Amino acid sequence: MTVTNAAVRLHAVSTAVITSDTAASCTVARADAVSIARHTRNLPAAEAIVAAAQSTASTIQKAGPTTMDPVPIAGR
Repeated sequence: MTVTNAAVRLHAVSTAVITSDTAASCTVARADAVSIARHTRNLPAAEAIVAAAQSTASTIQKAGPTTMDPVPIAGR
């Protein structure tokens, strides 16, 4: 084992070796993929809503000028 793959070693230990690819093995793999907890947490819906609201508020605060000077620069 090298330093490069040491970080993934703990997860790789539980990985099954694929000996054949059958419909049954694909079904089992798909079920495991959606049922086994991920190593990184997903952003909960409530936190995503709060983040979107904060982003919208920030955008509104930094919207820039609301009117433009109607006189062209050449006419000044």
